[in-house]
Amino acid sequence: MGGVTQQRSAPPARSASTAPLRRAFVAALVCFALAALTGSVLRFGVLHGLPFGLQYVNVRHAHTHLMYFGWVTPALFALIGALVARRSGVPLPRAYHLTIAAALVASALSYPAFLTSGYQLTAVGDTRLPLSMISASLVVLAWYAWSAAYLALSWRLPRDLALLTIDSALLTMLVSSTGAWGLAVVAFAPIASLTLMNDLVRFYLDLFANGWFTLALVGLLLAALPGQVDRRVGVPALLATLSGTLTAAFTELVGGADALVTTARLVAAVGLAALASLLVWHALRSRHRALTLVAALLLAKAVLDGALAFAAVALWSDGMLLQVLLLHAFLLGFVTLALAVLAVTAWRATAMWLVWLLVAGVAVMLVSLVPLTWAWPAAWRGAWALQFAAWASLAPTVVLVGLAALLARSPEARHPSANGP
Repeated sequence: MGGVTQQRSAPPARSASTAPLRRAFVAALVCFALAALTGSVLRFGVLHGLPFGLQYVNVRHAHTHLMYFGWVTPALFALIGALVARRSGVPLPRAYHLTIAAALVASALSYPAFLTSGYQLTAVGDTRLPLSMISASLVVLAWYAWSAAYLALSWRLPRDLALLTIDSALLTMLVSSTGAWGLAVVAFAPIASLTLMNDLVRFYLDLFANGWFTLALVGLLLAALPGQVDRRVGVPALLATLSGTLTAAFTELVGGADALVTTARLVAAVGLAALASLLVWHALRSRHRALTLVAALLLAKAVLDGALAFAAVALWSDGMLLQVLLLHAFLLGFVTLALAVLAVTAWRATAMWLVWLLVAGVAVMLVSLVPLTWAWPAAWRGAWALQFAAWASLAPTVVLVGLAALLARSPEARHPSANGP
């Protein structure tokens, strides 16, 4: 069949090496709670005004960057570390755990800088410094340290489709970081081009989300499912997703032809749809309902990405004010939900009921955003819509704080399958 079979690790190695990773995941959940509450402050701020003289755009930057820097990325580091420990059968060295800690600390330092100044200069005594850019640079350096640790630890492991996908995700993370360095250079320049900064931010964050987040989770989900994965389908699909994602990002950054951007996005969408279909098939065979749901959501993202590759569809989406809804559908409806499913599967399998509470909480939040778009009839819109969106934003936070509490006090649970992270 051209497939590969995942390997089973020894229980002692797993027990010895994943407790610090579980604690790191809990710390990332704390960052999620802070970032999510910051998003709630934005919504309540629309109704009542922001406190302490904060600016809306700066609060939004703090919310977004902490989600990327402090929540998703360190959580992925922890889950990938658990996978490497299981595959290698030996405890992870202290250096690996220190890289995750460094990423968490650096992301915490970046939060107040973005909250108060955004991408602007901050007055420090008689000088003005780009503190957000400086702290973001520390975050990126921590990512580089983790990348080196991951490659050193996993270098000798057999490269099945799961690890190849994680390697590809790492490549997109490193490439996207060039956008961050570009922002730092522009920030220190005598005259900063607002257009260039916006282009670099889009390059950086879009490639980070569609490359690093998506492919890393695909790799972890492949590793979490039992059975064989057909490389004859998986590897070409992975290459299509990777090449399309990178080509689209670079072409947009340099202002390339729209036709090339559309083609690249379609190639990436088709590749991702093929990978998602593999996940759906194996999840259905394993009868793991939570993983099946996550895989189905990934397939829905691939289909939506393919539709949005066409300018007419993208313009219609923008005109309907669907950007915020679609962004949260991806980051909460797929990314955060997938991270929660993988963490519960790895460390507290008996708490899967909490995942379904999270599904309900995320659904309520996403539904609350619909009346804020033009997809909702204007005659039905009223002041209640903003109130609903503000209060509904708290639902996922409450559930994930509960998950953090469970993981913080719970001993590690034996993974129910041979293949989980």
